[in-house]
Amino acid sequence: MPFAAAAASAAAAAAALALSLAQPARASLAYEYPDGPTSCCSAHEDGYCGCRASIDGPGDPVLVLVYVWVALGLIMLAAHGILRSKQSDVRGRAADDCFPCGRFARTEPTGAEPLEPAKHAPFVEAEDGNNAAALGAGGGVPPGLKYQGYCRDAFGTWAYRYVRATSIGIWLVFLCILIDKYNDCEVRGPDAQCFYGNFPITGSWYTNAQIYVGWWAFTVVWFGVLFFFSRDLRNWFRRPCDLSEAEVIWVFQPEREPENFTTTPTWLVRRARVLKAKLRGNRPRGTAETLPVMETKGCALHPEPLRCVTINCLRYLLTDDGLVLPELDGGGRTFGNFNAALKKAGGVDGLTRDEAAWRREQVGENRIAYEIDSWKALLFGEFVTVMFFYQCATYTWWFWESYLFTALVEASIVFGSMAFAIYVRHINQRSIKAMAELRGEATVIREGTPSRGDSADIVPGDALIVEGAGWTAPCDMVLVRGTAVTDEAGLTGESMPVAKAARPLDFQDMTVYDEGKHAKQTLFAGTTVLQASEDAVAVCTRTGITTSKGRIIGLILKPPKMTFKYDEEFTVVFAVLLAYGAVLFTYSLSMQSARGSNANWTVQLSIGIFTISQMVSPLLPVFLEVGPVMSAKRLRERGIFCVNPKRVAICGKVRIAAFDKTGTITKEGLEFAGVWAVGDGGPEDDALVMPFNPGSPSVTPALLRGIACCHSLTKYGDQLVGNEVEIRMFAGSGWDLEGLAGQPPRVFDPIGGDALIVARRFDFDHARMAMSVVVREAGGGGGHAMAFVKGAPEAV
Repeated sequence: MPFAAAAASAAAAAAALALSLAQPARASLAYEYPDGPTSCCSAHEDGYCGCRASIDGPGDPVLVLVYVWVALGLIMLAAHGILRSKQSDVRGRAADDCFPCGRFARTEPTGAEPLEPAKHAPFVEAEDGNNAAALGAGGGVPPGLKYQGYCRDAFGTWAYRYVRATSIGIWLVFLCILIDKYNDCEVRGPDAQCFYGNFPITGSWYTNAQIYVGWWAFTVVWFGVLFFFSRDLRNWFRRPCDLSEAEVIWVFQPEREPENFTTTPTWLVRRARVLKAKLRGNRPRGTAETLPVMETKGCALHPEPLRCVTINCLRYLLTDDGLVLPELDGGGRTFGNFNAALKKAGGVDGLTRDEAAWRREQVGENRIAYEIDSWKALLFGEFVTVMFFYQCATYTWWFWESYLFTALVEASIVFGSMAFAIYVRHINQRSIKAMAELRGEATVIREGTPSRGDSADIVPGDALIVEGAGWTAPCDMVLVRGTAVTDEAGLTGESMPVAKAARPLDFQDMTVYDEGKHAKQTLFAGTTVLQASEDAVAVCTRTGITTSKGRIIGLILKPPKMTFKYDEEFTVVFAVLLAYGAVLFTYSLSMQSARGSNANWTVQLSIGIFTISQMVSPLLPVFLEVGPVMSAKRLRERGIFCVNPKRVAICGKVRIAAFDKTGTITKEGLEFAGVWAVGDGGPEDDALVMPFNPGSPSVTPALLRGIACCHSLTKYGDQLVGNEVEIRMFAGSGWDLEGLAGQPPRVFDPIGGDALIVARRFDFDHARMAMSVVVREAGGGGGHAMAFVKGAPEAV
């Protein structure tokens, strides 16, 4: 931003110098207040004139054309408003308090009662009666969500085009006013800075001033109304309609009260909160956006295209009963359902191609549908603000009232800082989009045949072959066969590799799958698979934004709102300064009147407006934005991305950052000190084995076998993977671990020759506070079977 400001100032200075050099030298006016060029005259004026004005009074044809344009436009807008209100009377439903939807907005229930699957999920089954891909009940939309469909309206479209054309025309008129005032002005030094010209259009300063004040008042009202309704203005020119006809959908998403970081608010801040609450009334807090309706291509099981809309990177289906969020559970929610992907003979069926296509129709591709804001949206978000409205109202007056170069420099700084802020936000969005994209290849089994393809084609319920050697999991999956070792550092921060193992194959296993409880059977999207057994197969449970990585990306894209101390205080300070400026404005006008000033009323008005602009500087937002924007730029250079630079100020108040993550700050060099064996009769004084020595007579074979096999460790290359305590305990036993592809793990004593095969392992359960294994002695005859249990004393 400082570079942009310096460049703008240099450009303005260069322009002033060029204009100065272009002017002929006048020795008598070198350092005196300039007389300016001779003004032009209107058609009916006599005497010497430099030229004749283009506009001859209020009845000039050009001005009449402007009057007609404004009058016809206002009539058009009024007619559209009347027609729209009649449409609301004819088609109206329950009244709503939101401007864009009028009486049409539909609100989802906020109570705890679940949505009826039959009513809110008509697409859970295809029309083909033989469809084996029947899905679970569709999910309802979030409670409190409001939505309304809109269609294009011919009359409304023309009215909207009129608004856009008029908005552009307003600035063209302003340009003509400036050209009229500064034409042939003198730029020759500190005392001659293009204060006024010869007025070739209006003929005099007085006429130009009257036209400008009228233009300024109309512009403030015009853009003030557009700004007030800016978020939903476009929908006002559309026709409310049912979802089946809608081309776009207006969506209002409720939000919780933002977290407030103001610990000791001042009296003014507390009063401002009360006033804000009264002004808000019962209106819900949230954000609104208008989204385009898209159509799918259709598939064999459902040839008719589905109409859908993407909200927060989630695909919602449009039905006669409202919006539907398909909930595809990957074939079911029990391990028996997941295991159904495997044939009893050991092969894999997976989904059929038609089933996969039908599911893809409903949930979309396996990708996070995050799109970078267009330049138009970025400009809208940066310029449609209260402060920019105030800046425009102020700087337009500065440009007109002989403050040309000062206004040019300051306006250049404002626009330069805004352009830089837009650029930073765009770069950060591109970085987040690159981080959100998880494209790659995967081997999917459909109709019993493995096929390698783009991971974007994966759908919930697909059976995938788990690959090793650095393969990135493309979706959330539950392991139904084999074992794997994953690196979850990029997702959870866990620095150590994590072992994954499938539950024993059981088609009647009715255990309800829970992502949290069954993390050891779950491969999370975005994690790296370091090693996998050759027979490892997993079933996809979640894709896109619904995955673990997708939820993290969602928090980055739409973080919880928070109110910082300075956010509240800035609003109060701005209001106080504005009120103080209004008092000074009134005082200025009254003092000029009391002293008998003979200045034109436009001059008196200018003095009052300049008083306000000096109290509330138009550069105030720039000063507040420089720090966060430049900080975000420096953070980006270090690989840290911030979508909203304003949050950097909050991070600047952090003094202590505490981390509590097992495995990252735990003391390295954990040692296995010993064991205390307890027999059936209770504690024994001589049962303490410390330091632990596998060859000690105090270490019984059963105790040594328990230490060697009762754990959840696996091996990745030559490295043991698992809990650090179990790793040290196993290493202390002196045994070794091996797991051949397709065979159960085997632990053995490389010196003594004793070996055990782990037939079944029951991982640690927090509810039971214990884990257990079933092992048998290695040997040709199958060996003796044993069970070992390890856990909390009260559980064992």
